[in-house]
Amino acid sequence: MIPSTWCIPLCAGNDKGCNPLSGPSCRGYNPKDMSEDTALKAIDLYFSLLKEGKAYNPYREPSIAFYGGEPLLNFELIKTCINYIMKTYGDDFNPYFVMTTNSTLLSEEIVSFLNEHNCEIVLSIDGPREEHDRNRVFPGGKGSFDIVMENTKFLAGSNLKTYLNLMNLVISVLNRHTGKYKDPYIPFTGSGIPGFKLFVDAFGSLRICERTFGDVSVIGDVESGLDYEKILSILQSLRSETAACESCVAKNMCSVCYVTFASGPAITRDPAVCEDVQMRLEGRLSHLWSIAEISEDAVIELAEEYYTLFEDIGKELV
Repeated sequence: MIPSTWCIPLCAGNDKGCNPLSGPSCRGYNPKDMSEDTALKAIDLYFSLLKEGKAYNPYREPSIAFYGGEPLLNFELIKTCINYIMKTYGDDFNPYFVMTTNSTLLSEEIVSFLNEHNCEIVLSIDGPREEHDRNRVFPGGKGSFDIVMENTKFLAGSNLKTYLNLMNLVISVLNRHTGKYKDPYIPFTGSGIPGFKLFVDAFGSLRICERTFGDVSVIGDVESGLDYEKILSILQSLRSETAACESCVAKNMCSVCYVTFASGPAITRDPAVCEDVQMRLEGRLSHLWSIAEISEDAVIELAEEYYTLFEDIGKELV
């Protein structure tokens, strides 16, 4: 198996808006920083898997994501990891780096280093000031919106490529036909294959993804590598648990994400989650119908107003 993305959580700290903002951890991880030894072992394991897979896919390039908590609390380890990767594997691979941050700790030094290594920066912004500051606050209670926007403009003024990514309210016609090209011989579950994307926690355990926690989501470690029997067991359990999903009215609106199945001691389908998905679908359809009753063009007008708003925000940032 060749992992497509290697997620490295450099700081597993608090996460109401993620360190250094306040709030308890929402994913059950212990507040432990990853050590340099664990990080480098994880990197070596990842590249060993990539080298094994060269015969099957010689064009695959490594993708390394730095995650948290807030990864910039451990920026020295980010530099160590990137420098190690480029020195050890840079001649054979063209690594892609990405980091998810709340941006409160960004500085000219950090941006310069990330820009030098073409590291993509993903910023966390929860919406307008009142919404963002309701969730992402510093330990003293002060909101972080102003400093996030200031640093966002700072990024836009640097040499980094800047994009404004919007949540699409309108389903494109193209997306309606993508299902025609899915392999009919491989049942499509909506979930990724465990091990295709890997999350290395601060203790060196390999997990299905960065949003899962608990022993059920562990599929190996940096010392012994991937546990293929555990991966097969998870896939079989998921297939069994999702058998009833075929008749669900909300099946095309449900992500069938491992997070909802791996929150306990075993891979199980939580009826409460299913009920919540169905209720949210019913609520969205109800709102959409109410808007359409006001005017046949109301839904389109609402979507246009939404995009105009974010276009204006994008112009301010640039």
